Amino acid sequence: MLFISYSRNDQDVARALHKCMLEHDYRTEQVFKDDDSRNGIIIGQDWEKQLIQNLRGARALIVLVSPDWLKSKWCFAELAFSKSNPHKPAIIPFVLRELSGKQSARKSASIRSKNKIAMLYSSMSISVAKAGKVS
Repeated sequence: MLFISYSRNDQDVARALHKCMLEHDYRTEQVFKDDDSRNGIIIGQDWEKQLIQNLRGARALIVLVSPDWLKSKWCFAELAFSKSNPHKPAIIPFVLRELSGKQSARKSASIRSKNKIAMLYSSMSISVAKAGKVS
């Protein structure tokens, strides 16, 4: 399963990426996005437990990096948990907005509009293929 890690301020990009993945032959159960009505966290559930459970089963963590993502304790926790996971999921970062010099030493493609979601998806597909088949 692929786990999408994102800041709430980037939820439009996360939703568009999730939709694009489902339109390109990923099944709902192969992609975890916390607020997805089909396999996300259900209102009333212990959301921390659900996040950890889905992180444990992830083959890859897709990180939608932005200044807001870097400020989020929960986004950091998702990354830290993934890095400590004995199954060693692939960590696939995508920089959505330019980061300051302190936040990033290199520049990446900027995803500023929904029209660029296809480019993000294409890059992600290559990265996921290198990480291994998603089940």
